[in-house]
Amino acid sequence: MNLIIFGPPGAGKGTQSSFISKKYNLFQLSTGEILREQINNKTELGDRIAPIINSGSFVPDEIVSDLIEKVIKDKKYKDKIIFDGYPRSLTQASNLDLLLKRYEQKIDIVLKLSVSLETIKKKNFRKTNS
Repeated sequence: MNLIIFGPPGAGKGTQSSFISKKYNLFQLSTGEILREQINNKTELGDRIAPIINSGSFVPDEIVSDLIEKVIKDKKYKDKIIFDGYPRSLTQASNLDLLLKRYEQKIDIVLKLSVSLETIKKKNFRKTNS
């Protein structure tokens, strides 16, 4: 089973993905986590993307796509992936569709998390003032 969880920042995508991945023995694929891992491990890619992320910009789709493909093509994750906050755009969705077809996989479930703007503001306010 592969699934996508999407929603606004602060909606709980990571929290819900973590819960579901543990309960159903799935791999939580969070592009943000993968990118931060590259930076923290001071890889060549991490050195390239750190200034992009630090400026508040999005990492180019080609880079994210390459990272996503490494997971999708790994047989140990076949039909066991939660896409946590990915895809973010129509371009990324099209690319994900191509990758899934290439590696004979599909999306079984799409979950949209909805949360009020007030809740998001409160959560983000707590984060910035912690």
